[in-house]
Amino acid sequence: MRLKLNLQTILLLALPVVIQCQLNAVKSGLESCYNESAIPGITIADNRPPVTLNVFLEILRRIEDANPAMTIRDLAALLIQKLRHNGIEETQKPVSLSIALPYAPTGQDALKGTIMTEEFIPTSQIRLSYGDLSMADVCAFHYMISNSVNKTIRGDENQTCLRSARYQMRIARATRRKDIETIEKQSRQAFGPTGEPSLCPIEKGVVYSQYGSFKIGQVIQGLAAGLNQENLNNVDNRYAATLGGDLCQTALIQIDPPLRLGVSGGWNSSTNPKYYFLQQSDDLDLTDQDIRGSLDGLYMALKINDIKGKSDVKISQVLDMYYSPQQKGVFDTSFRACNRNILFSELVNSQTLQSNINNLMPIMDNKGQYPYTIDTAKYGLLAEAAFNNFSSYLPRLNDPRCPQLDSGIERVRTDLLIFIDPNWEYKTIQPILSYILDNIDVNKFASRYTLFSGVDASNITNASTSYLLEFHNSYNLSVHEKLPKSFDYSKVYEKLESVAKSKLNNNSYTGGESTIVLLLVKNAPTGNQGTFVNQRKEIIKQYLPDLSLLVLGYGSADDYSSMLINPSKDFISLTSTTNDNELMNIGKDVVDAIKKIPRSIINPSCGSGFVGSESTLTYSDSVDLYGTNYYKISPYYFAIGSNGRSLKIIEPSTGSITVCISRDIDRPTSSNADCQTLQSSVKSYDLSNYCGKNVRDCSPIYLSIYGNSTQYRCNDATCRFPNNIKYSISLDSVGCTSSALAIVSNFILISTLFLFLKF
Repeated sequence: MRLKLNLQTILLLALPVVIQCQLNAVKSGLESCYNESAIPGITIADNRPPVTLNVFLEILRRIEDANPAMTIRDLAALLIQKLRHNGIEETQKPVSLSIALPYAPTGQDALKGTIMTEEFIPTSQIRLSYGDLSMADVCAFHYMISNSVNKTIRGDENQTCLRSARYQMRIARATRRKDIETIEKQSRQAFGPTGEPSLCPIEKGVVYSQYGSFKIGQVIQGLAAGLNQENLNNVDNRYAATLGGDLCQTALIQIDPPLRLGVSGGWNSSTNPKYYFLQQSDDLDLTDQDIRGSLDGLYMALKINDIKGKSDVKISQVLDMYYSPQQKGVFDTSFRACNRNILFSELVNSQTLQSNINNLMPIMDNKGQYPYTIDTAKYGLLAEAAFNNFSSYLPRLNDPRCPQLDSGIERVRTDLLIFIDPNWEYKTIQPILSYILDNIDVNKFASRYTLFSGVDASNITNASTSYLLEFHNSYNLSVHEKLPKSFDYSKVYEKLESVAKSKLNNNSYTGGESTIVLLLVKNAPTGNQGTFVNQRKEIIKQYLPDLSLLVLGYGSADDYSSMLINPSKDFISLTSTTNDNELMNIGKDVVDAIKKIPRSIINPSCGSGFVGSESTLTYSDSVDLYGTNYYKISPYYFAIGSNGRSLKIIEPSTGSITVCISRDIDRPTSSNADCQTLQSSVKSYDLSNYCGKNVRDCSPIYLSIYGNSTQYRCNDATCRFPNNIKYSISLDSVGCTSSALAIVSNFILISTLFLFLKF
């Protein structure tokens, strides 16, 4: 690194004009992120996807997948080198777009970012591929990891700032009940370059988290430093790149102790968080979000080599584990974001932190552009003040802590088919859907979804996508307003039955997921429509036993009894509201309903007709450490077969699991079911007498599999985490049967009959 820095010094002397232009311009490769002609609307947060951790992780995983041979060490450094650029601000002067972009790194974060990358983070000539990501998606990632504050007055301050103040009064109470950071949603108005400071500026580079919103770019920078750890002039780059650097710069800017640390704020929305408002317009040198990001980045830097010693991890895995709202942690349930304040006393040596701040002072002062000539003899005084003021402030962050009794980890794995009624307002259903998709594990390891129009059952998103970005890129106000205001039950049922049937006819599909239809409807089926859906309900019940139907609609559960098997459980009420808290609570109700539906195991030999010769199927899966997976096996797949037919669960030496089985409890546990622990062993259940003569009266098999311990051997592409525990579920010598008449395969006939019914 030092040889490279010397070379840069030579280049600075030889080519001062060229280098100066580079330092004062948006990084090469990121220009289109600030060019409205290249990507219309890209500079407006409302036009980018929400800044949730799951959206961030999706983009990061796609970058990792596009660079499979790249080490975690190189990737962390390249993300900072190529995609992070702090302090970019919009100019206050008119600019001809044919000559220049109206953006440049002129904010106070810009110079510090340059110092960090030049002195403490290695550079690389390795090419970074973005795979199938669009440039708009890459730009969204850039905005997520780059720090800056937009102080320009917007024109909506009378609403947003007042609401932000009310938010602050509420958050003091909310943190005690582990609420989330939110303010009511406001539409962003055009930013006018008037030069006036906003009373509640927008802080960029902040990511939404229930354990306190934070600067995720600081976390990546900490990882990059920890993976390339070295000392320069008695400065540990792990401290310089994170908390030490932030405290040093704050001291050099404010100069007079006591330092004013910490500024909070609130999001535009908890269902669609896109921009973060700060509570004040001054003393923004080290906000609460900066502190959280720098703390987490420092923890990562100090622990990453120990983490790598257990398994060859990816950046996305480390962040996924650390910020998990469930009982996860990075190979240690205590090493997670909800323990942020506790980890400081456990991991950070106070003397080491203060000495690094002190030793960093001359480097930052010499390279910085501070409005003072500082007495170098006072560096120690400033470093001590920075450390002491921070130590006093840290307990006041008051972030939600880890729950004393963790509920365990329950991952959703579903194929969700969503049909929307365009009669609903976009601003009512879009935030709900955004919240639902962000909270049901939509990613390449778990859930997928398809969004359909309820008008003609045409696709709005690609079929069975596992990308959250697909929803935000494909469904917007313009798309919604072009849809005719109607909902055709016949076409919707034709599509949902066709999709479910095609899955059963896929001879390589063994399930391992729930299949759920979510209907967002404005009008319940009545009259002949009610008769039609009631007939389809019986056919679905008999021939599509693994298809579940949920309704999010106007009215009451009784209004939808003709189409729902269990209306009290499968109906969620929806009203024409745009209140963010109400929308979030509705989304939570849907998420809870989805989580209660177990995954299904399917015999691909049976097809949609449930006919086929005796066969054996094996399904492989993995479970989180301290997590539980729930399964359902329809009697159609085991009611007949040889007398020796059996169900087997196999644990192949990747850890220890507990298996529970029940015939009537859909979430079996050790307190209500037959359970056994497996480690490098097999549990077999004889199914010969599980059903009588009538399959209609035969109950399904319900399984739960809990992860007890791990050997850190889950390293193939299907493993979300290295400490997942693998296992397989096998049905041996089973046949196929059904309790119903043959399903009407030609839906055109049914649709024709439906047309004869009078509405």
